[in-house]
Amino acid sequence: MSILIIFAVLFIVLLTIGVLFEILSMQWSKRRYKTPRGKLVDVDGHQLHIHVMGERQANQSVVVLEAGVASNSLDWQKVQPKIAEFAQVVIYDRAGYGWSEKGKDPRSPQQIVTELHTLLQNAVIEAPYLMVGHSFGGIYVRLFAETYPDEVAGLVLVESSVPSMIKAVNTAPEISRLKRVSRMKRIGLVRLMLARILTHSAHLEGEAKKEYLAMNMLDSDNVIREAVPMYEGITLSDRIDLPLIIISREPFEELPSEKRWQDYQQELVELSSTSRHIYTTSGSHYPALSEPDVVVRAVQDMLGQISYKHKESQ
Repeated sequence: MSILIIFAVLFIVLLTIGVLFEILSMQWSKRRYKTPRGKLVDVDGHQLHIHVMGERQANQSVVVLEAGVASNSLDWQKVQPKIAEFAQVVIYDRAGYGWSEKGKDPRSPQQIVTELHTLLQNAVIEAPYLMVGHSFGGIYVRLFAETYPDEVAGLVLVESSVPSMIKAVNTAPEISRLKRVSRMKRIGLVRLMLARILTHSAHLEGEAKKEYLAMNMLDSDNVIREAVPMYEGITLSDRIDLPLIIISREPFEELPSEKRWQDYQQELVELSSTSRHIYTTSGSHYPALSEPDVVVRAVQDMLGQISYKHKESQ
């Protein structure tokens, strides 16, 4: 038997082991973490997961937390319980993520915003809302505020993306990368490297970290479904007539990409005449995990601000 044949046989064996490893691991994760933290609510024929904590105070907005692309409600697990000490706070999973069913295509930003609004209505979570969005979730909450302006009292944008950053790059290579990652996932390679890929998972420990990694693997097939419509472009208003807080990391490297990110955050600051910019120190894109108290304080401050404005207008 030639060396080439031996290598070919070994490759097929390893590939088969990888596929079986991924299938078995996926099934184990589905069984182990099948119970949602909240409840499932029907939204246009499919079930979305929503988890509500805390009691709503008089003249207070409900806090709605929106995760970024490739992320689910577990991104807010360090933040939600602390906000629940002084407000009612909602986390949920977009269709296909976490404990939510897959839902309808296309997964466009407008479809996602419409489904969130329907979810809040069906779950009897009444406006006004304080919308908090992380990364691409920042785009979603801005679109929500534009679509339902009478229902949003304020915005907190956490390491938020902006439409101009999508327009400024060639998105085709990124989509190709996502497709390669999807193929690697099928043979178990992504699972083996997941903790190194999701470096922010280091801010979790024990069972919480295991659950976080497992649920992110279950989510991975939905990333392209959301990324492709987002990369096709979205236009948002260049003004936000709402109280606005921006949370972003301090500049920590003299890299062109880091400079561009800081420029994008400044672009957000300039959207509102009442905006405030808060810097985090960890350098992480996931401050809700690395510095949750910063996010919690910003939410608390914003709730106080918009409650005060509401009283003035009465």
